[in-house]
Amino acid sequence: MKQVNAEVIIEAVRKHGFIIVPMIDVTNQSPPIMHTVGLTEKYGVPELVIAGIPPDFAVDVMEIAIDAVVERGSAFASREALPLPEGMPKDASPMRLIDALPSEIEAYGFVAAKLYYGERMSEIKFQQVLVPDNNDKMPWDEGFDEQGKPTQIMFWTEGAVKDLFPKPINDTHGFFTADETTH
Repeated sequence: MKQVNAEVIIEAVRKHGFIIVPMIDVTNQSPPIMHTVGLTEKYGVPELVIAGIPPDFAVDVMEIAIDAVVERGSAFASREALPLPEGMPKDASPMRLIDALPSEIEAYGFVAAKLYYGERMSEIKFQQVLVPDNNDKMPWDEGFDEQGKPTQIMFWTEGAVKDLFPKPINDTHGFFTADETTH
């Protein structure tokens, strides 16, 4: 991973189109979180965030979501199912995107996106990628089972982030470029 500062982020997004930024909580109090930087500028689609999914799986999920959003060329409706990738079983549970509240994005930090977008950050839309449990339930469904996994932080619920994490998480430790994933 590359160290993050405004110049490095701007250059990486210019060169690769977008980056995926893992947010590292050195206190280990936060579940793993990743977000994109550059999708809005390059493709005119929302930036994506995923939380509470093991990092290796999260990168794969993000790639599927990025492909779907870029192919569509616009945001998905909140809670809309993503199309299943080619080769997935037809009975597989679809992932969903949900609109993230700007106040929750702000509360968590998203420093890399702030460094890139600067004063325009308040205009940037984020959508959260959500993964169903083994019973096809989403985090907002009654009976959703986290199955011992970290929590999928509810960036769509007012106050959810601040209740969990009173201080923003620093995400300036590094990022992945599109070339370092399967894109």
